[in-house]
Formats: sequence, C-alpha cells, structure tokens
Amino acid sequence: MENKLKRIYKSIKKLEGDIPIYRRVTLSRVLQISALMILIFLVISAVSLLAGSVHIDFSHVLRYLAKALTGDFSITSQEEVILFSVRLPRIIFAGIVGASLSLGGVVFQAILRNPLADPYILGISGGSALGAIIGILLGASSFSGVVVNAFFSAAILFFLSIVNSMELHSITFWLMGDLSRASIKEICVAAFCLFAGFVLLYAQARKLNLIVQGEDTALQLGVNIERTKQWLLVVTSLIIAVAVSLAGIIGFVGIMVPHFMRLIFGSDHRLLLPVSALFGASFLIVADTIARVVFAPAELPVGVITALCGAPYFIFLLKRKAR
Repeated sequence: MENKLKRIYKSIKKLEGDIPIYRRVTLSRVLQISALMILIFLVISAVSLLAGSVHIDFSHVLRYLAKALTGDFSITSQEEVILFSVRLPRIIFAGIVGASLSLGGVVFQAILRNPLADPYILGISGGSALGAIIGILLGASSFSGVVVNAFFSAAILFFLSIVNSMELHSITFWLMGDLSRASIKEICVAAFCLFAGFVLLYAQARKLNLIVQGEDTALQLGVNIERTKQWLLVVTSLIIAVAVSLAGIIGFVGIMVPHFMRLIFGSDHRLLLPVSALFGASFLIVADTIARVVFAPAELPVGVITALCGAPYFIFLLKRKAR
C-alpha cells in the first residue's frame, strides 16, 4: 500500500512538472479568456452580417435591431429578410457547426494521442458517426479510421452514380459543406446537442488531461481508461453526427483549430475545450463569409475554403510527425 501511494505521489509530481500550466488554469482565467473569445465571435458575426452580394449599411442594421428590441419582430423590407431570414440564421448555424467540429478534434486528438486526428480524417464525418458508434458498442474500435472513411466514400460514390442530374448537384454541394439550408428548428436541435455535449465533455476535462499524460499515470490516479474513452467517443461522435447530418462534410476544422488554441493557451482541457469551441465557431463563420462573397452572387461550398486552409497545414503536420 505504501509503495502504491509513493507511485501515485510521484505521478502527480511528474504531472505538475511536465505541465506547469495546470497550476495556472483557474475558473477566473477560463472565464476571462472565454469572454474575450465571445467578443471576437460577436465582432466577426457582425462583420459577416454586413457582408454579401447585397450591401446593407450598418446604420440600417442598428435600426432593425432597435426595432426588434422594442418588440416589433415583423419583417417588412427586403433588407430585413436578408438580414434576419437568410444571413443571421446562417451565421448562427455556422458557429454551431464550427464549435462542434472543433470539440471533436480536441477530444479525438486527446484520447488517441494523435495530433492528426479529427472527425474528417478519421472517417467519422463520412459516416455521420454511425459506424464509429456501432464499432464502439460492439468492441470493434480497433478498425482503422482511414478504412472506415474509404468504405463510406465508396458507398457515397455508388449513390452518386445512380441519381439524376438535379439530385447530383444538390448532393455534391452538400458533401462539400452547405450551411444555407438550416431552418430554425434544425438550428435549435444542433444548438441543444452542442450545449449538452459540451457540458458532458467538460465534466471529463481533468480525465482528458491525465489520459494525454499517459494511460499508466491515469490508471494510477484512478481513471477507468476504457470506460472514459468509450464515453468520450460516443458523446463526441453524436455531436459530430448532428452537425454533419445538417451541414454536410466540412473538413480540417477539427484539426486546425485545436492546434492553434493549444499553441496559444496550452494543453489543459479545462481551458482548451471552451476556447476551441468558440474559436472554431468564429473560424467557420469567416470561412462561410468568404465562400459567400468571393464569387458573389454565386456561392462556394464552405468545405472548399476550409480545405484550402487545412490541406497545407495537414501536410505540414505530416512532415513534422515524420521527423
């Protein structure tokens, strides 16, 4: 018993020595940085609200907002329709999807201890997480994510080959990420799943910290590794499944955002989870805004923009990991 206590004590001291940032992450710091990220999110959302093929003056936006705050929610002009029925729901939806994908990247990189892990690369996006959840429940989580992704890609190609031209265009656009079709009901469902999933994941933040340091250390400190991993995988996969089913496959958000936030704020998941979710929301809003305006009035799928940003970064990570 005494030897076991000594090993646990040494593990704690090693953990504190390896990651001194753990001692500095307090509730006050988390709230302050989260408030800053929320402010950035609001500024980006405001800019995105004004951007588009139809120019709308900022003074008009303030007037419409004042009108809504006074209780008059009627939409009477074309500008109001564009702002509150087209752009604002799309911005909110982009934020929800970006936060969901970023959370997925944080969790997968932690439990797999692989900096290249994200929902898109692992194939979870391709299968809307169904295959991953079934595999976990049946104990088949040892199958490679690349193989899963290849299987679902083949199935998608099969269905694309048998549909008519109109359906082909719609499906192809959705596969590259389409944030233009979300209704208020779908946005509410996605928001609820994101909020509930975030609460459940944040409750496991300390266990994630220990798992990242090594499974032996986590076991010595009383963490049930397999049960915790299965729980995190199921919750994260469900969050991703909702986002993908509504927005299509949007790649590389889950690999870029966690890395940027980890470089800036450290690897403590008590801080990394909220800042990654908030920055991921802002990032996808920026990407979607670029997709809307770069060839206006035509639109690009948002997945094209994220791929143009993420593919070079993914190659950089591959080369660094090889070295």
